[in-house]
Amino acid sequence: MTVNKIFTLFIFGLCAIFSVEMRAQPSAGSIVITSFDGTPGVAAGAQYPAAPGYFTPGQTINIQGTYDATNAVSGYADYQVFAPDWSAQYSSPQTFTVIDGTINFDYTIPADAPVCGDFNDYSDPLNVLTAFHLIQIRVVYSPPVNTYYNIFIKVHPDAAAAANDYDCDNVINGEDCNDFDLSISYSNVNDADCDQVSTDTDCDDTDPNNTDTIPEEPDTQCYETATLNDTNCSWEVSGTQPAEPT
Repeated sequence: MTVNKIFTLFIFGLCAIFSVEMRAQPSAGSIVITSFDGTPGVAAGAQYPAAPGYFTPGQTINIQGTYDATNAVSGYADYQVFAPDWSAQYSSPQTFTVIDGTINFDYTIPADAPVCGDFNDYSDPLNVLTAFHLIQIRVVYSPPVNTYYNIFIKVHPDAAAAANDYDCDNVINGEDCNDFDLSISYSNVNDADCDQVSTDTDCDDTDPNNTDTIPEEPDTQCYETATLNDTNCSWEVSGTQPAEPT
């Protein structure tokens, strides 16, 4: 097994160990990222770039910053992907060549890296659960000091994929009620007013401010008919029982 392979497996293990912590804390220790892909002040835990921006496999991201170099022994940037339950799925670390308290490093997203939609949970089409894609910058110390900085990123295979379904919810742009928001997976095909109430249950599917749902149809006798009143979204029962014949 090569040294690079061993290092990658080691980092992948760290991903699993620290994934619970990262959910609550997007950075730790002395790292300050001053520039990310040429943009200053990208906060830890932020999504970059903002919609409709994205990265592609093979693209290089310049990362600049500072950290406390005392007892620092190595450092790396890593494209990491976690499933919706924060289980580690992918890691591709690239190490710094200089450990002097400053970062000026070019990270290249691997050509075969996961892209937006990979590892999403599509079991409920109206509530797609996203995988987490991020760049982690980490400095390793001896003795250990937990020191990292996470920035979430969007990676698409190409411009066509980004234009077709930017938020990767399997609803194409033009039908997606909001193609920049994965939490909104409703389509105007089955929810014309995009109020997240489907057409077949929406009291008024032309008014996004009306999210009342059609009540359950009442039971009727064989001589009665239930008709939905579209004005007040209620069922009206009509019909008169005929007289018993003599």
